[in-house]
Amino acid sequence: MKLDPNDADAYAVRGIAYLDKGDYDRAVADLTHALKLDPNDADAYTDRGRAYHNKGDLDRALADYTQAL
Repeated sequence: MKLDPNDADAYAVRGIAYLDKGDYDRAVADLTHALKLDPNDADAYTDRGRAYHNKGDLDRALADYTQAL
């Protein structure tokens, strides 16, 4: 990300890594940043939805899953 701070994929991949580690707050932060850079990334919405779901924020999870569709 130091090389290209506008690389949405880099933020999304790091967000997934945080998601897999159970660090849902960092996952949401990185996936949100990825979506700011690429608002049409359905996978990022799905992954952020998973992070919200795991945090127990079902309303935001549903909103992201819906956006992904």
